[in-house]
Amino acid sequence: VAEYEKATKLEPANIDNYSSLVALYLRMGSLEKAAATLPLEKQSAGDDPYRLLDYYDDEANIHAWHGKFRAAIASSHRIRESAEKTGDSSLIFNSLTILAAKFDRLEWKDSAVKYYSSADKYANVFQKLTYPMSLVGNDRKYEEIARPLLAERLNLFKERLPSAMWPLADALQSIFNGVCAADTVALIAAYRDLLKA
Repeated sequence: VAEYEKATKLEPANIDNYSSLVALYLRMGSLEKAAATLPLEKQSAGDDPYRLLDYYDDEANIHAWHGKFRAAIASSHRIRESAEKTGDSSLIFNSLTILAAKFDRLEWKDSAVKYYSSADKYANVFQKLTYPMSLVGNDRKYEEIARPLLAERLNLFKERLPSAMWPLADALQSIFNGVCAADTVALIAAYRDLLKA
C-alpha cells in the first residue's frame, strides 16, 4: 500500500496507481480509504473513456461493498457508456457481460438476459459461446432457445479452429447438458474434461 501511495504522488496522472490502490484498500477492508481515493482516480482519468473504465469499475465495487447495489449498477452502466465511446467491440462486449452478470447475481433475471443478449451482438467467435451458456445458467427454461444456438456456434468454433482444440467444444457441450439436466455429477465430470482439454 505504501508503495502505491508513494506512486500516486510521484505520478499523479497514472490512473493505474489509483486503481491498484483502491483494489488494495478494498481487499484490506478499508472502504473509507478506497472511497477517498476515488476523486483522485477520477481526476487522473479525465474524460478519457478508456481510463474511465477502471474508474467506474472501482466506483461500482465500492458501492457494492457498501451494500449500495443500485448505485453499483448505475456505475456499471457508466462502464458500458465509456466502452461504447471507445467503439472497441471487445470492451463493449465485456462491459455488457459484466453488467448482465451483476443483474444475474441480484436475481434480476430478465435484465440479465437482456444484457447477455446485447453483449452477444459484439461477441467474437469465442465469446459467441457465452450467450447460450449464460441463458441456461440464468434459467433452464431457455434451453429450447439456447441449445440450437450453442450447436451452431460450436460448429463454427470447430470450423475455425484446429481439431486439437475441439475437446474444448465437447466439454462446453457437456457443461451445457449438465446445467440443463441439473446434474451435478455430470457438471463435475464436464469441468474436469474442460480442464484436461
